[in-house]
Amino acid sequence: MQIGAMTNPYQETLQQIHWIGKHGFDYVDLAVEPPAADFGNIDCKKIINATAAYDLSVVVHTSPYLPLASRHPSSRRAAWKEVLSAIELADTLGSPLVTLHYLGAPAFYSFKQTAEIYGALLNHLQPAAEAAGVTVAIENLTGNSREVSTLREIFRLAPEARLLLDLGHTHLATPKNNAEGFLADPVIGEKLCHVHISDNNGTEDLHLPLGSSRNGIDWKKMIPLLRHHPYDGRITIEVFSPDRDYLLISRDKLTKWWEDAA
Repeated sequence: MQIGAMTNPYQETLQQIHWIGKHGFDYVDLAVEPPAADFGNIDCKKIINATAAYDLSVVVHTSPYLPLASRHPSSRRAAWKEVLSAIELADTLGSPLVTLHYLGAPAFYSFKQTAEIYGALLNHLQPAAEAAGVTVAIENLTGNSREVSTLREIFRLAPEARLLLDLGHTHLATPKNNAEGFLADPVIGEKLCHVHISDNNGTEDLHLPLGSSRNGIDWKKMIPLLRHHPYDGRITIEVFSPDRDYLLISRDKLTKWWEDAA
C-alpha cells in the first residue's frame, strides 16, 4: 500500500507539496482546478523539483466541475479538452494516472445515453493516454443507486478505463454503504486502481478525519473489505481540515487498520 495526500486547490500548491514530502507521504494527489491550481497556475519544473526532493510520485486529479456529460456539444468538447490537457500534464510530471469524476448526467438522459457519453469520453481520451503511458480512472459519485450498473456498462464500452473508488462517496445519501457493491462486482471490481478515503456523516461530503464522525464509516469493517478484495495500491487521504495534524492522525489510523486487517 502507498499512502498519499490530496492538495487543496484553494491553497498554494508548491507549499503543500513540500509539507506532504516532509511528512513522509508516498505521493501527491494533485488537484488540478481553480483558483490556485488551474493549468495556468502550475509550474511543472518547480513541481518536478519538489517531488524529486522527497521521492514523491504524482497522481493528476481533474476538477469535479467540468461539464463532461453536458447536453451542449460545445461545452462537452471544452470539458473533454481540459482532461486531455491533464493527460499532457501527467506526461510532463511523470504521473502514471489521471482521474476524472463520474458526475451523472442530465435527468432526461436514459441509462443507455449516460453510459454511452462516458464511454465515448473515455475512448476519446485513450489514444492520448496510451501515447503518454497514462491510465485514466473514473471516480464514483455520491448516493447514486444505479451507479454500479452504470459504471459496469461504461467499462464494457471503454474497457481500458479504470476505477477510482472514493470510500467517502459510497457512504453518502444511501441507506447502506455500497462499497461492497463496487468491489464485489465481477466487472467493476477488476478495474480498481486507486482509492480515496475520508469520513462524513452520511449526508454531506465533508472530507473529515477518519473516525471523527458520529454517523461515520465503519473503518474496521471497510479496511479489511478493501485489503482482502484484494487491493494493495495507492490510497489518498482526502482530509481538508485546517489543522493538518488530523491528516497525519488519519494516516496513522489507516496504517494501523491496514496492518490489523492482514
